[in-house]
Amino acid sequence: MEYIQWQPAFNLDGGKIDEQHRYLVQILNETYEMMMKFVKNEHFIIKLEELREYAEKHFQFEEALMESRGYPDFRNHCGIHREFIGEIDELERKIRKGKKSAPAEIFVFLRDWLLEHIQVTDRKYAPYLCT
Repeated sequence: MEYIQWQPAFNLDGGKIDEQHRYLVQILNETYEMMMKFVKNEHFIIKLEELREYAEKHFQFEEALMESRGYPDFRNHCGIHREFIGEIDELERKIRKGKKSAPAEIFVFLRDWLLEHIQVTDRKYAPYLCT
């Protein structure tokens, strides 16, 4: 079973943003599955780096769109994106140090953050996508 199951209620624009959000969820699911299968740390870290890289790419796209559309909460939204990247970095640091329980705790945070971000935070800028 997937760690996060995509729901139609997560859709924002019916296009590129939704496609990118679905892919973020997919990578997070794959990373979580690797953790549950106790794959070697070096393989797990590679997948985690993929998650970070794609999240950064998505955030750059989203931020450029928000800025070009004059989204008034642009700066705050960018800070929220940095928080997510920071949590991924923290997970990687803990894994590199050999911590066993930390990944499960951080995955709960990442899941909750991503779902909250898509459904609440990103939904605030959705009206600006059509302007």
